[in-house]
Amino acid sequence: MEADMPRSFKASRLTFCMLVFAAVYPIVTGLAYLTQAAARDWEIWQRHLVVVPIIVCAMVFVIIPNIQRLLAHLSEPANPPCARSREENRGGTDGGDGP
Repeated sequence: MEADMPRSFKASRLTFCMLVFAAVYPIVTGLAYLTQAAARDWEIWQRHLVVVPIIVCAMVFVIIPNIQRLLAHLSEPANPPCARSREENRGGTDGGDGP
C-alpha cells in the first residue's frame, strides 16, 4: 500500500513525525525530571500516570494542531491556480477594455 502513496505524501508524513518528536521530546524529558525529583518514592507506573495525560493533552490540543497549521501554511502555493484564474477573469472577459 505504501508503494501507491505519492512521494510528497511520504515526505510530509516524515516531516510531521520529526516535528512532533522535536516538540514532544523536551516535554517528556522535563516532566520525567520533575516527577523524579518530586516523587522519588513513587513507582514508575505512578509517575507515568501523572505525566502521560499532560503529554497527551499537550499533543492533542497544542502541538499537533500547530504543526498541522504550519505544514498547511508551508505547503500552500504563493498564488494558487484558482486565485490566478479569478484575477484573470476580473479584467478580461467582457471585451477587453476594463480598468
